[in-house]
Amino acid sequence: MKKINYVIYVLLLATSSTLYATTTETNTDIPVGLWVAVTIFILLLIQGFYAKENAIIDETMDVEEAMVGEIKSTKRMQHYKFAHLVLKDMFFNNSDNVITNILTPKDAIKEFWYDVGKYYCEQFEIAEELDGSSLKVTAKETENTLFIVVSLPEPKEVPEAYFVGMIIPHDRKEKSSYITLEKGEIGSVLCEWTKDVHLNFGEGPEPTLANFQDKLISMGNISAKSWSDSNPVYSGEEWMLALWKWADTYHLSPFVMPRNAEDLERIETLSLDFQDDDNPEYLPKEIGMLKSLQTFVLYDSKVKDLPNEFRNLGNLKYLYLDGNEFEEMPDSLCDLAKLEKISLSYNKLTTLPHCIGKLQHLDTLNLKYNFLEYLPESMSSLKLNYLRLQNNPVKYISTEVQTFLNTTRKEDSACKEPFKVVWKSNSDKIQEYIGQFNIDGFEGSLPFFLSGQELESNDPPLTERNLLMGVLYGLNSADKFPLHANEKILTSLLNTLSKGYGYESAEEMVLDVSEKVRNMNGSRPSLVMLETGHKLVPESLEIIEHILWDLWSEISLSEENRIELLEEIPRRVKELDLSKIHPYSKQLVCYYGLCALIFMHRAKGEEYLENNLVDEYLKNYFYPNVSDELLSKKAVDLMANPEKFQPIDLWSPVTHL
Repeated sequence: MKKINYVIYVLLLATSSTLYATTTETNTDIPVGLWVAVTIFILLLIQGFYAKENAIIDETMDVEEAMVGEIKSTKRMQHYKFAHLVLKDMFFNNSDNVITNILTPKDAIKEFWYDVGKYYCEQFEIAEELDGSSLKVTAKETENTLFIVVSLPEPKEVPEAYFVGMIIPHDRKEKSSYITLEKGEIGSVLCEWTKDVHLNFGEGPEPTLANFQDKLISMGNISAKSWSDSNPVYSGEEWMLALWKWADTYHLSPFVMPRNAEDLERIETLSLDFQDDDNPEYLPKEIGMLKSLQTFVLYDSKVKDLPNEFRNLGNLKYLYLDGNEFEEMPDSLCDLAKLEKISLSYNKLTTLPHCIGKLQHLDTLNLKYNFLEYLPESMSSLKLNYLRLQNNPVKYISTEVQTFLNTTRKEDSACKEPFKVVWKSNSDKIQEYIGQFNIDGFEGSLPFFLSGQELESNDPPLTERNLLMGVLYGLNSADKFPLHANEKILTSLLNTLSKGYGYESAEEMVLDVSEKVRNMNGSRPSLVMLETGHKLVPESLEIIEHILWDLWSEISLSEENRIELLEEIPRRVKELDLSKIHPYSKQLVCYYGLCALIFMHRAKGEEYLENNLVDEYLKNYFYPNVSDELLSKKAVDLMANPEKFQPIDLWSPVTHL
């Protein structure tokens, strides 16, 4: 700017001299003193104008270059860059991303702050990122405009910001504004940013949130009203607004429940997985408006019932309600004629509705670990292929239901939801997504576990849950790692994800994730995950128990590798301390061990009899531990007529365990 000023001064003086010479030649009677006075006055006007312009407009690159050395030396690069560069660029590139990524998720602004900090700490070898616990977002909506204020940690250096304000018109064709209130040499300085230019308005208000909010409102030319803490603003029908409000209350990510009308109406899979401190006791009735929904998942909540409107989900096929507080299977489910799979394990069910017989498309029913004492006769009209009733104190079974049970495959290894583990590399669009995990030395690929509808999507969800399942699966497939995959990094990442989901131990995480995968995808992937868990926690008896269930399930389903799997079972049984496991589990594992030995004898011949393996097993494992009459009878029948049985026939009589 100074160079431009000097050029204009010279041109002005030259022009003035030329005009004076011209007037002299033409004998124009203008005093010399007047020419000098006019020239000086014009020079002063120009000087004042450019002084003001220099105070208002700074080239962004000049500001950046001027600040880098100073901020790096004070180790506060993160604070300056967050407000003046990263958040600004995000705002001008796509202001809707600000609403989605800053306003909606719980503490998203703090996560974003730390992501920026980690990046600049690495770039400039700064020891640690600045504390962001005081970050806060407030929002206000008028008829035509959305106002957002980000309250930053207290600034220490000039020109760090106290606050960032965003003025976003609903009509995106109108100009949006990005305002900062910055620390000055004395007091505060109010500034506005465009993509490339920094506008300095001079002295700002006292740096309090209320003052800055009022200033922001006045810049939008409307009267100030109440502000709300991080209340997102949505546009849609009344039922959508109610559903979004509930989703925000329990901090559901927009990836789980879309925050725009078009995507919400088309959603086919809704998977609700809450943290302990955000655990709802009810589901909103508006869920019944999601008419395109085909899969609904609700795990480990305090929910006891479904809203009556749930019966309106006429396209629902797959329903997973494991680990909740249901005492009755809701009657509304009987109206969902397209249901193919229902999983209600680990609830508090005492009864089933008589209308359950209406579900003529139902293929799989999982009711294990409940309190069922009676099964309604209408169950006998179902056309189930797979039924799970383990750990229910069933006391009475009618003749019709017993006949039904005898002809139903009572196992959990059905070919359920298809699944696939896909490896995404740094070259894919996941670098920013995984950056939050701050894995030292990350390089290469990460596995994501996809199933069901996700496999049909051109852009499948790469969520933390997909990643957790993918890593647990992938760690047991090291020989199939793609180029650059790193087992050490995957193990570190698994630990980070486990803590993020609030699991108290690796064992708890392995058992919970494998159970959910088994319910949706069958025992094959859950067995792989359990084997990973056994490597991580070799002392866990419960993980070995679950491995045994999945092994027998795989043996029952397929002849592939059957001999190898059969040999695994008695070996695993002998590894267990049977005195420390659940009485029901103890009986079942000893029962399966005997069945495996007899099938191996049938397949391999007399060596198993000659070595007295069966007799030894009966003496040391079966007779001391198996007291259930039906298990004992099954074992006797098998030993007497081994050729008459297939593994599926020996699936445990679960209604009695």
